[in-house]
Amino acid sequence: MKKIILLVAIIALSFNYLSNAEDLPKSASFEVVELTGFLHGDYKWFTMDNEGLEEVFIVKNISGADLGYTVTLDKVSMNDEHWVTFCIGLNCFSRRGAKQEDSWTSIEMSLAPDAMTEESTSYLQMFAGLDEDNAYEGMDTFKVTFTNASDASDFVSFYCYWNFHSASIETIKDISNQVSPNPVSEQLNIILDGSGFDAIDIYDMNGNRVISKDVTAIDNAVINVNSLSAGSYIGYNVKDGKHKEMFKFIKQ
Repeated sequence: MKKIILLVAIIALSFNYLSNAEDLPKSASFEVVELTGFLHGDYKWFTMDNEGLEEVFIVKNISGADLGYTVTLDKVSMNDEHWVTFCIGLNCFSRRGAKQEDSWTSIEMSLAPDAMTEESTSYLQMFAGLDEDNAYEGMDTFKVTFTNASDASDFVSFYCYWNFHSASIETIKDISNQVSPNPVSEQLNIILDGSGFDAIDIYDMNGNRVISKDVTAIDNAVINVNSLSAGSYIGYNVKDGKHKEMFKFIKQ
């Protein structure tokens, strides 16, 4: 793992990025009202001394009745040395990447009709390390799912990724069903849907970039993954410097 040298200062203490409301998920009972990423602190890469990189999520009960629900946090990829803090209501925990379980579900909670989760208790925070001397580069991706306690088919979910190479936070779309074959041994085919991406980056599950390929085609792309060791990987489709889509695959 590569340690981060914390030399680049950011003058302002907080930046935020608001997701496009048209892209926010909705179901019969849930509406995601807001997903906002915050960059806190004095450094380009952030440590637990200055609040980390934070994604705040506000979800509304649109069912018209009292709603029992649970929230699940699924780890897609995470650097072993990074830390995550997850809070939903009174359910909060912090874990280091090496100790973070693949999936965690809250106790059942409730929302009154038209009520929303509170910004102060609905968030994910990511930390590159414990302090300036022990901060590590890497990419982390998590999936958050709100599920109706009475109907498992009624849910909303969204993906968040944290880039500790360039200090960015974004919500992201999962297109794992658009890559084949999976598992793959040599050539991975990716359907791009004419989206005009600039590049495809592939990372191992510890957040290290192992392949970066410029993209010129608009319909599909082919990545040679023959050089990769056997295991799980996560890819990101990049446009205008932002990671817009992600996919997960297994290299045989």
